[in-house]
Amino acid sequence: MRPNSKTTLGKMYFVNGNKFHTKTWVDGKKTTNIDSYVKGVIDVGEEDFYAIIHYIYELEYASK
Repeated sequence: MRPNSKTTLGKMYFVNGNKFHTKTWVDGKKTTNIDSYVKGVIDVGEEDFYAIIHYIYELEYASK
C-alpha cells in the first residue's frame, strides 16, 4: 500500500508517550527533544543508531 500524495511537514510529533521536535523548532529554547535513538541489529551483532531530527513528515494511507 502506498501513502496518499498529500504529505504534511510538521514541527513536532507525539508517539508512544514521547514528544519530538525538529532542530529548527527548538533553536533558542531551553529544553529540547530532537534526538532519536534506535537499537539495531546488524550482521555482526548490535549497533546503536543516533540522529537529530531535521524533518517530520506525516504520511496518510488510504484504507481499503
